[in-house]
Amino acid sequence: MSADTKATMERAIEAHISDEHGDDSIILKAYILQAAGTGLADDRDALTYCGLAGQSGLLTLGLLAYATVNAENITLGDSD
Repeated sequence: MSADTKATMERAIEAHISDEHGDDSIILKAYILQAAGTGLADDRDALTYCGLAGQSGLLTLGLLAYATVNAENITLGDSD
């Protein structure tokens, strides 16, 4: 991903969190992005991952665990 695209994406994530929480003072401190795509010439899944440069490993693993719970709830249904 180009540096410009990544910076634009990170600004958009930060703006989204701010909108969701009604707080313009929020500063993005960590994120994870895992994505898959398929091309026309090669139908295998093309996977990519990225995160905020310098984010802590603890935050990265915490976000991954939280994403796993959310994905399970979306896929299998919320057990609450």
